[in-house]
Amino acid sequence: MKNNSLITINCYESYFYFVVWSCAIIYSAYQFYLANNYFSDYNDIYSDFDSGWSWIGKKRDTSDQEWLVWLTLINQSHQYWNCQKFLTFMLNLIRYMFWCFFTELLLHFIYVNAIQYHLQVLQNLNSWELFGLGYCMGQFFFNKYVVIYGTCSNLCYLDDIKAPSQPKCIARIHLYSDMWKHFDRGLYKFLIRYIYVPIRKSNRCFGKLFASFLCFTFVFIWHGIQMNIFIWALLNFIGIVIENIGTSIGKSKQYYKMQNTHLSSKNTKRLHCILASPLLAMSAISNFYFLGGQDIGNIFIQKIIHGSWKSLFILLFLLYCCCQVSVDIKRWELRHIKR
Repeated sequence: MKNNSLITINCYESYFYFVVWSCAIIYSAYQFYLANNYFSDYNDIYSDFDSGWSWIGKKRDTSDQEWLVWLTLINQSHQYWNCQKFLTFMLNLIRYMFWCFFTELLLHFIYVNAIQYHLQVLQNLNSWELFGLGYCMGQFFFNKYVVIYGTCSNLCYLDDIKAPSQPKCIARIHLYSDMWKHFDRGLYKFLIRYIYVPIRKSNRCFGKLFASFLCFTFVFIWHGIQMNIFIWALLNFIGIVIENIGTSIGKSKQYYKMQNTHLSSKNTKRLHCILASPLLAMSAISNFYFLGGQDIGNIFIQKIIHGSWKSLFILLFLLYCCCQVSVDIKRWELRHIKR
């Protein structure tokens, strides 16, 4: 059976998908940056901003308490370790401090956290601005945990403790299963070891389905019994089920025969990415419920439902490009591992 991750298409087509997806990210983020003019004369009664870096001359978004607490810890006095691994440790530390600096820099221009408290502003954003906000929400969450997880794992490295690796970038993952495997790896390993494997016991469909259901039930309870968390966990469970159904169909003899008869390997890859695009959209929306809350998630749903067919087509096409980029990077990683 053909492995979709190993299928190659014309390099110029791959470049095209990469360029379109990258430009869409940059353009939507830029549109969202322009929408931040709302905060130019904002009466900051909730202390969502501070004066920021003097050399930039713009205020800084400080409304995310988790990031603020972590930054305070970084600024505290530290001790030096006399260790043979000092050079590796320092190189990794520079890497994570770069992303810390980069994220802090962006918070002077993109007020991704503060704007979530102003629903009337979000409701007036156009599609590009709103989707730019959605991407920036996910990217900030990713950057935050790269710095937090990466710095902690770097400290563990000094003591020869193998900590879970930092998350993979959300812009290069298009499958639910890969997102759960590669974002919070510690939680994923815990779910597999202590819930999924003991409950499944067999490869039957019902056993897998019930084990997955219990995993997401635990995730729902662990993250907080709230409606937006329930919607997030439910959509993730549905997405995993749909993905597993698609995988099962892809392994069937009937599909394999039809694929070899009517589709080339390149067109098979394109078909898989087309089918994965709506699933990626549902994955993104579920994360908006998780990151922003129920009201913000509802705004994204309403924008898609009440938006034009043109906007929906552009969104799905851009997500299709994301799927192509994701598959190409995954294929590159597999080749790199084999070497």
